[in-house]
Amino acid sequence: MGKTVFAVAAILMTLCLSGCSKRPERPEMSWKEVCLAKGGRETRQPSGNMLCRIPYPDGGKPCNSKADCRGLCMVNLEASKNKALTSGDAVRGQCQTETPLFGCYARVEGGKISGSTDCGD
Repeated sequence: MGKTVFAVAAILMTLCLSGCSKRPERPEMSWKEVCLAKGGRETRQPSGNMLCRIPYPDGGKPCNSKADCRGLCMVNLEASKNKALTSGDAVRGQCQTETPLFGCYARVEGGKISGSTDCGD
């Protein structure tokens, strides 16, 4: 009986130790694979740097405030009809279509231009 107990203990210890061994590591994903896994697309900036553009599901939807969107509620200031807009002007915004954001835009809160304009390139 002593040998049986010892054998069972040895088997259990072996099983425990084999279950505690290090799991094989996943190979790291490339930058492009991470981008695509997030639903993004790879693009090149004018500077030559690569970046990942990730779309928002509600991008382009009309909005009055950030609360209406996953990204920003904004108005594009590059459109000729919007160039004269200033803080406090009443507008109907549009939900940000993707991130990162490029171009000149103004944030919309409460159906009005909120604060200063932002330009990113």
